[in-house]
Amino acid sequence: MAEPVSVVNSPTIVQLLASLDLELLGFKGAFSEDQKINRINKGKNELWKVLKQLKEGYFMEESALSGGADNEFPALTTSDREYNLPKDLAELRFIEVTDPAAYREWSFEKIGMNSPRWREARLSSTLTGAGNASRLGAGNVLFDIVGPDNAGRQRMILASYLPVAMSLKLWYTRAVPDFTIPKTGAETLITFLAPYIAPILTYATKSLLRLEDAGIAKEWEKDWFEDLRRTVSASSDRSEADIEVVEDFGSGDI
Repeated sequence: MAEPVSVVNSPTIVQLLASLDLELLGFKGAFSEDQKINRINKGKNELWKVLKQLKEGYFMEESALSGGADNEFPALTTSDREYNLPKDLAELRFIEVTDPAAYREWSFEKIGMNSPRWREARLSSTLTGAGNASRLGAGNVLFDIVGPDNAGRQRMILASYLPVAMSLKLWYTRAVPDFTIPKTGAETLITFLAPYIAPILTYATKSLLRLEDAGIAKEWEKDWFEDLRRTVSASSDRSEADIEVVEDFGSGDI
């Protein structure tokens, strides 16, 4: 099994832009700052897609009941069946009941709301109403996820009202926000592991150079895949062949 990778302070966008200019050499003046930040964000997104597919928990997050942070997910009540999910949630991995203690063995099952089971549970719960006995399967709560809405929030929709108020802990894959334009000097790729910064810069460099010189870009494309192979194999026991989840850089969509 690979050795764990240490976490160090992630660079700011100002530092990344300076490093990118060094990689671009004589072409650094050919691109605007907006273009450079855009390609850094694209590289970050491509790397995120690879790492989350490895299922090694690189971007695992847990919800908090309060605090106002992006991972906040409030306690569930007996009178509501719709709840905003954490702002930075990308993929829900596991749900556990933390309170009341008597309900910690209950499970939450995600199924589509167009399924007969979900619709039957929803109708039964609607007819009986909140706070009344329903045909809710004891120990198992059906839910679906919808959205994002106009505010960018995904929502958990329960099929049935709960018999008691519950506190949950959500374990999920966290989205990594983009660098923004205009930038702030202190803005960082928070919690990105240090070895993965190089592939992000390689991606940004290669995709920008493609705009100027296809021949040069081809060499950077090879460097990008080599960077991925080295960094992923150094931090995971997955096969290097699993990097097939990366988008085809010859498709012309970067």
